[in-house]
Amino acid sequence: MRAIALLSTMLTLFLFAPFARAGLYLEPLVGYQQGSSDYQYKTAFGGTSDKNTITGLAYGTELGYIFNSGLRIGADLQMANQDIKTDSTGATVKWVTTSYVFILGYEFPEKIVGYLGIGTGRSVDNTSPKTTVSGTVLKAGGSRELIKHISLSVEYVMYTWNESAIEGGATTKFSDVFEKYNSYGIQANIRFPFEFGGK
Repeated sequence: MRAIALLSTMLTLFLFAPFARAGLYLEPLVGYQQGSSDYQYKTAFGGTSDKNTITGLAYGTELGYIFNSGLRIGADLQMANQDIKTDSTGATVKWVTTSYVFILGYEFPEKIVGYLGIGTGRSVDNTSPKTTVSGTVLKAGGSRELIKHISLSVEYVMYTWNESAIEGGATTKFSDVFEKYNSYGIQANIRFPFEFGGK
């Protein structure tokens, strides 16, 4: 019983005491992506495999709440203008990818932040008729404030695309077409952090 009481007290202090000095944070950002997709069609669709190279500029913002304990909870909205080049043919298609990600992070001393994120993503190409793919997004990263209101972050991002829809046409599930489809990459960002009523 004492152990339960002690644990309850610690959780209460951790979760509720920080509100006394807590505050909002806002971090607009601009970044650069470098990634790839590797995939293999199912036998019914030819069974071939290939790889794409993904590059592009990203921009967006993260808005959240920082507790005195260092815990950070936020939401990240980003857009990226991507060039996706098929390695076997050299053909390049431009896509605009939008992601909405829930962020859970922790701020260590010296303004070093580590964070994890999970959310949804949507990508639309520039061809006609347009193709839209959608799925989930996972990310893990860290940032360090270099000078006041300017920080550098690096994150690993993984997309799991679930379905594809052609404008005016049917929706296709990726699991029906591909044996595997992995999309991942690294993104480096310059962030502009601001806190309102925080530490």
